Amino acid sequence: MLKGNMLIAHGGGPTPVINSSLLGAVGEAKTHPEIETIYGARFGAEGILAGDFHAGDRLLLSEGEGGVVAAKAAP
Repeated sequence: MLKGNMLIAHGGGPTPVINSSLLGAVGEAKTHPEIETIYGARFGAEGILAGDFHAGDRLLLSEGEGGVVAAKAAP
């Protein structure tokens, strides 16, 4: 099985819908041990081009810390 990293980028302003889809993608990725590190690109494609990435748990707080609720409710 292939192993490697995941890069996720969302475009548009932060909304509950975008935040929820991001949470879903990251949550699903965390269930796959072959994904070693999850990177998020700040500002979507602009972040990819600029190399502006953030890794791992800096993307989202864990559910126990209230991160899921805060991210879904953020404007």
